Amino acid sequence: MHSLGRLMSAFRWWVVPGFVLVVGVIVWLAVRSPRSNGDSAPDEARQSSVAVARRTPDPMSYVTARADTQNAANVSELVAAYSVWASRSDALAARKAIVKALLGHANIHVGVEALLAAVDADPTPRDKDPMWGELVSGLGNLWDAVSFRYGRDLVQIESRPKAKDLVLESLTTIVPQRLADDQKPLLASDFIDLYASLKPDQKPAVDRAMAALAGKDIVEIMAGRGLAEGSQQLELVVERQRHLDQIRRHPVREAPAEE
Repeated sequence: MHSLGRLMSAFRWWVVPGFVLVVGVIVWLAVRSPRSNGDSAPDEARQSSVAVARRTPDPMSYVTARADTQNAANVSELVAAYSVWASRSDALAARKAIVKALLGHANIHVGVEALLAAVDADPTPRDKDPMWGELVSGLGNLWDAVSFRYGRDLVQIESRPKAKDLVLESLTTIVPQRLADDQKPLLASDFIDLYASLKPDQKPAVDRAMAALAGKDIVEIMAGRGLAEGSQQLELVVERQRHLDQIRRHPVREAPAEE
């Protein structure tokens, strides 16, 4: 028994520290490994894509040659071309084709993220962007009961201003019939939470969406109408606010049956 104890003690003092030392060396080598080539490769590839797109005399042919969006290199080149061609009047049709190609990607996450990257790289203000209507309607066509959760999450986590505006405005175009009953009040609630931060020219579309999703009363409440029109009207507004809170906190699949 004493021999066994001495053997175990030796194991702890020699084998275990040795194992830790080996692991430490492996980690150190991994950290110290040269990475300059790997780190610079994406930037170099993008610069090359930008240069090629800028020089191309035929934007539509450029897009057609990269129509296979399952190829990651093609996606990167289309994203680069979209922003590079922002100032080219002869590239409008090709840019629309890029939007269609990216949104048609088999993986909705890959396609949408690529499109948002392209939009973010375009310095054109959204209210002067000739592509904006195309972008909003194109992205809006992707949202339904299946993709709804992704779109909802995206508008909350997106930090790039122009990309965030695009997601938000695309969500206002959803036809309520494409959503499940319990999803409609959730989207209306999201619009309510975002309302104070909306740009003035975004409110009409959000108002229409909220009215379609949860009724016109919510639009009246968010606009603040009726608050100074007498106690009777105020009581009505209070009742509407109660109804609004109920919608936000307790979404239901369908309205209760009338008695």
